[in-house]
Amino acid sequence: MKKLFSAFYEQPKLNDKTWESALVSIDTNVLLHSYRWGRVTQDVFVDALKALSGRLWLTFHAALEYHRHRPEYLLPSRNPSTLVTGASTVKKIKDSWSESKKSATQSLQEPIDALSQAVDAIYKHIEATGLGDKGYEKRADEHSEKLAKAFKGRCLSKLGADELQELFSSEPLRSAQGIPPGLTDQSKSSNRLGDLIIWTELKRLAKEKKLPLIFVTDETKLDWWSLNKRNRWTNPELFSEFRDLTGQDLFVISADQFVDETASVFKLSGDISAAVLDMKSSNPTLIEFNGGELSNKSCFVDFELPDVIAVPVERDQWSTYRSTSFLSDPAHGKKGYGHSGTSSQPAPGAVRYLAQLRGTELVGLIVDLF
Repeated sequence: MKKLFSAFYEQPKLNDKTWESALVSIDTNVLLHSYRWGRVTQDVFVDALKALSGRLWLTFHAALEYHRHRPEYLLPSRNPSTLVTGASTVKKIKDSWSESKKSATQSLQEPIDALSQAVDAIYKHIEATGLGDKGYEKRADEHSEKLAKAFKGRCLSKLGADELQELFSSEPLRSAQGIPPGLTDQSKSSNRLGDLIIWTELKRLAKEKKLPLIFVTDETKLDWWSLNKRNRWTNPELFSEFRDLTGQDLFVISADQFVDETASVFKLSGDISAAVLDMKSSNPTLIEFNGGELSNKSCFVDFELPDVIAVPVERDQWSTYRSTSFLSDPAHGKKGYGHSGTSSQPAPGAVRYLAQLRGTELVGLIVDLF
């Protein structure tokens, strides 16, 4: 049995030799997220793309989705970064103290001066890194041109009509058997088969080039990757299917891992540590659940989460989960949650999160999307 399902037990690890020979393909979400990174991080990312030379590829469907959504990212985000929000909050405190000083008997000059210095330093950092809205549109246009240049001639051809028809015909069977990718996209009103199209293009590429492939994605769905003793690795079912069809290995990694490892292998310059941290902080966190059906699911997460959480489970329906002492393990820093009901509205005081489903099984939560 272990030999038959070997990908569930052990997978090859990325090393310098693989990086120097493997094909690399970038997912749509990484390209779009890159617009929200700071200037330093964007430069490091583009340098990493250039270092791959002729082994960098973009699937046709990923490129199509990128161009469909790119206009949204050429404008500043409606949700300011944590750094910008924090700077604004500190400035308001400093201004309120300055007003209070006019009528207060005690001297506030020292803390006001300290806050003024802090505010100035934060805003200088925001300007230097390009994390604020000032000049965003110009930077976004420049970054767009850099991406276009990096992928010039590196976009795969569109799948033919026969290939698409075969893919559409196989999708219901894959879905019924729980074969990824695309299992968590079933409720989408459009582009429901996007991941499956990209998956088909990736297999075709590796088969033609006869080389292993590294797929870089910021996807948090458990369709592309899996948890192995709480570490992320390539979804075993995808790994097995890929190797069976192409004879090559598949590695699914995140954008921050991509930059961290390419910087080491190809000796890239720049502030790599800051770039990796920027990438990690800009992406949502996935909370892992420990198995079971949706109605009685429990999960174990760190103690920074609130006592009551709500997740959307279907149209106009919210499931509520409350932390419970018998599921928690304070000694190991774990907070346990149990399902406490489903209703048309989130429970009062519940913090909302986005559910990650695999069929009817709740496998995780994405944090900080609401």
